[in-house]
Amino acid sequence: MFLNKNIILLLLGQGFSGAVVSLLTFSSGLAGKWLLDDILYAKACLHCYNSKFCLASYLCYALRGFYSCIFSSNLMQKFGRKKVFLYASLIGCLGAGFAMFSLVSGLFYLFCFATFLLGFFTALNQFYRFLANEALNLATQNDKNRATAFVVAGGIMGGILGPNLANIGTLIYERSAACDE
Repeated sequence: MFLNKNIILLLLGQGFSGAVVSLLTFSSGLAGKWLLDDILYAKACLHCYNSKFCLASYLCYALRGFYSCIFSSNLMQKFGRKKVFLYASLIGCLGAGFAMFSLVSGLFYLFCFATFLLGFFTALNQFYRFLANEALNLATQNDKNRATAFVVAGGIMGGILGPNLANIGTLIYERSAACDE
């Protein structure tokens, strides 16, 4: 049987990292513009910031994903896959915390750093599909193929979950803004 605890955990990990990918793709430019516009209106020196830098947060995300894909095999060989994936998840949690704090505090540079950390998390979690084969040591090749397809399907779950989380966040923000008035 190809469906065991490890495959389900890999599916959920792939799904949640896919949610981060779609959420950042969907909202990082908008959040960056919102943060920079807030800085532009709050600061007296308008020449210090330019709202055209709003995609710098997405650039940080993409660059870190690029670098972590290059060095991930070396990290896994040196420290082991399990440690690298656990540390990547910890870095992802830190990045999510920094992103939330930066949006609440209006700190654009912290938001860029948070997307940098989240890029490392999502790039390493794209390797979950390869772990599906290793999770089934004694299974047939057909079961290994099914397990890999099942884990890759977690990305579809993430693609649906990410924009819906963004909509929920928007509703929470609108309701809290209405309560403040």
